[in-house]
Amino acid sequence: MKQKYDIFSIRMKEKDVLTKEEKPKAILHFRPLFFFFLLLLAGVIFVRRAFVGEVLYIILTATIFLFVLLYSIHRRSAFVFVFCAFAFALGGGSYCLSTISYNNEPNFDTSVSIVGRIKDDISFYGDNDVSLTLEDVKIDGKTSSNIRLTIYGSEKDLQAGCTLAFEGTPTKEPLFSLGSFRNNYTRKNVVYYCSANYEDLTILEGQLKLDEKIRKSIKDTLLSSMSEENAYIAYAVLTGEKSGIEDEIYHNYKASGIVHILTVSGLHIGVFSFCIAFILKKLKAKGWLNLIITATILLFYCYVCGFSPSVVRASIMSLVLIFSGVSGKQYDTLSSISLAGIILLFINPLYGFDAGFLMSFFCVIFIALVQRPFSKLFEKFLPKKVSQLLAVSVSTMIGTLPFLASFYSNFNFLALFANFVAVPFFSVVFVLLLVFTLVSTILPFMNFLLAIVDGGFYVLNFIAKFYSNNILSIPLTPLYEPISLGIFFLCLLISDFVMLKIKVKAICAGVMACLITIFAVLSLVPHTNREEEIYFLNSFSSSPIVYLKSEEGKSLLIDFEGNLKTSTFLDFVRYKNIDCHLSFKKPSQGYEEFLKGRGAKLSLCFEPSAKIEANSFVRKGKTNTTYNCEGFEFSLCENEGNILGVKVNFDNINIFFAKSENLSYNDTIKLKTTIERVDLLLLEDNMQYLQAIACEKSIAAVANKKTDNFYSGFGDMKITKGETIIVRSIG
Repeated sequence: MKQKYDIFSIRMKEKDVLTKEEKPKAILHFRPLFFFFLLLLAGVIFVRRAFVGEVLYIILTATIFLFVLLYSIHRRSAFVFVFCAFAFALGGGSYCLSTISYNNEPNFDTSVSIVGRIKDDISFYGDNDVSLTLEDVKIDGKTSSNIRLTIYGSEKDLQAGCTLAFEGTPTKEPLFSLGSFRNNYTRKNVVYYCSANYEDLTILEGQLKLDEKIRKSIKDTLLSSMSEENAYIAYAVLTGEKSGIEDEIYHNYKASGIVHILTVSGLHIGVFSFCIAFILKKLKAKGWLNLIITATILLFYCYVCGFSPSVVRASIMSLVLIFSGVSGKQYDTLSSISLAGIILLFINPLYGFDAGFLMSFFCVIFIALVQRPFSKLFEKFLPKKVSQLLAVSVSTMIGTLPFLASFYSNFNFLALFANFVAVPFFSVVFVLLLVFTLVSTILPFMNFLLAIVDGGFYVLNFIAKFYSNNILSIPLTPLYEPISLGIFFLCLLISDFVMLKIKVKAICAGVMACLITIFAVLSLVPHTNREEEIYFLNSFSSSPIVYLKSEEGKSLLIDFEGNLKTSTFLDFVRYKNIDCHLSFKKPSQGYEEFLKGRGAKLSLCFEPSAKIEANSFVRKGKTNTTYNCEGFEFSLCENEGNILGVKVNFDNINIFFAKSENLSYNDTIKLKTTIERVDLLLLEDNMQYLQAIACEKSIAAVANKKTDNFYSGFGDMKITKGETIIVRSIG
């Protein structure tokens, strides 16, 4: 029997060997959590893009799933395709569900009664102006979402916890503006923006919440023990709240590439977790007790920091690391960060559009993917330790580059060296800050210890200022999104995650690099659409903007106050030029240079008191006078010194852009007798124009039953004139 059993075992082993040889070799080191996170995120982003009609994303989605299908066929398994399709569909569905609550929030066209509690994120600017967030809001007695409130002429400091009551018109700002996501919605649940004068407020005293009391205690301890500028930096380092940091200091940290020090993220949580582990080791706490205590402390710290995505992400990764040690499993960076990402996307899928969330995650993902290949490369001519640090810096740089570009930021090559110096030093300062702040809060007479930390931040400030030099700095503009995707897939290809021979990798990487270069060149080519286009761009901090493009490709910009949002818009739609410009305020020197750089031939200023130099690029405009410029015919309508608006005619389209806030009886008569029926009437919130001017379609700033469309909550608009006028958001 024993001999027969041995022969049978040998035959079974031979069969297993044959089966393994017949099975195709794996190309990818498949990690379910990592793939699930990427496809969940892709589902959130791509479905949103497909809903707004972006054909490119529909093509990209089809291409990706074609590759997934081919890979499934290669592996002779339907599991991969079903798995990927499920994750992608789950992401797309969760995005649709997550926007319902925002879309269900009402729009307001009249003044309403508002009551809300002040959060502790109060920002001061100007002489007496304040910006703050109201929570626990009630509008006309009904529970509502948070409001970001600007208060003019504040006579004294407003305290967190107090309740404000006032009358105002909340404006619902869109979630997306020219491709950028408004992260105030995901981070603070801010739906509405409103303004009020201090004298119109009723202020009632209130109580601070536990997390606010803790943050206030920390801030008071730091301010009483350190210089004011360093105290606010230390407060940002501990809690993530950066509103108190001076603009110049923040600029230095940002320009030098070490601004991540001021945001509670992986570096901070890593050092914090190390301190916890060190103390628990001394206390002989091991195994599951270690995990439970660490989880409790990190959960409380997340609570103090307001559960910001970067803190939650780093905390989950730290706990997964401890859990892997307790359970005897091997720790995997990609799987742990993917788990954190999945949890956060399930909590709120709109995090997928938050640049801070994406930067935080992809910074770590790129380190996990390409740090090792770069380190091997650098070790050929540098010491091992230096190579590893340099590889981390380069990986981080590549991972964050697309997001820095989306901020119209600068990239400073000195940042590589700044992080070499600043990060190790900051790690020591952060440990001292944690310990001394805790000791000084419990034992106030020990606050002299924070003087050591104060000195440490002076050194960090010097490092930031020293490396903020823009000699090796280049300006960044938003990358064409296929380029960002190409960079990610290129890094994925050269990583150990893809199991191909070196020669095959080199060929594939070369092809992908060529494709990225082609897309980069195409992204620089201006759009050449030869149809008339009308864009209505809102700006909640100033008056809206109108951009008109004729069939001949010429353009006219109507800009009340010289808003540089126009630059973002032109980059977004891939247009280059502004041929003519008119405004009601003399352009500043910087804005004038911007117009010239965009090819403007003429700028008409209708500000009555503006002084225009002879032979200037800017010309003084006259009211009730018709001008012709590059095929545009326009005139400024005025009555008794009150500017009523601008009438424009081009390509047989008539538009009136309303300017005045209040119309007198004579103003109304003036409009009725001088302005014929127009195709489009663009106004803000003065509905008197609807009685004075006949129009085919009207668009206002706020929701109103009398108008056809409004931009509050929907954002910037593209208006197409055909047999019928079609208005759609371009967010």
